[in-house]
Amino acid sequence: MSYQALNTSPLYSHRICGMATPLVQAIRTANGKTEASDSEAIYTTIKRNFSQILSSSSLAGAATLSLGLYVGGALRDYSVLSSQDEDIIIYLLLDVTDIDSKQMTFVKNGAGNTPAIFQLLYKVDASAGVLA
Repeated sequence: MSYQALNTSPLYSHRICGMATPLVQAIRTANGKTEASDSEAIYTTIKRNFSQILSSSSLAGAATLSLGLYVGGALRDYSVLSSQDEDIIIYLLLDVTDIDSKQMTFVKNGAGNTPAIFQLLYKVDASAGVLA
């Protein structure tokens, strides 16, 4: 599912915020890898970090929510770690400037306390374990 399809889907509510600077740097690190498997390992760590943020929160039912991750730029996706039907899909859009890089969070309608999920994931830094 493309960003445009997610953005116009009646199945999801969404919010857009700036991306945490360390997360932008982690994605830039991944994109600088020469081996695709090295980049994919970084994206997988970022996805796992988002999942851990959810599951360790005090938000009721958060640990049972499924999460997908897209990482991309203006012209293409760098990585799609999503079955495209998760409860939460995070789309990280990298721009040439850190300040214009965005985190778009999509929450499936009926998946839980949507405002609390948006608040929990707002500009969260999911780069732990990526940058040395």
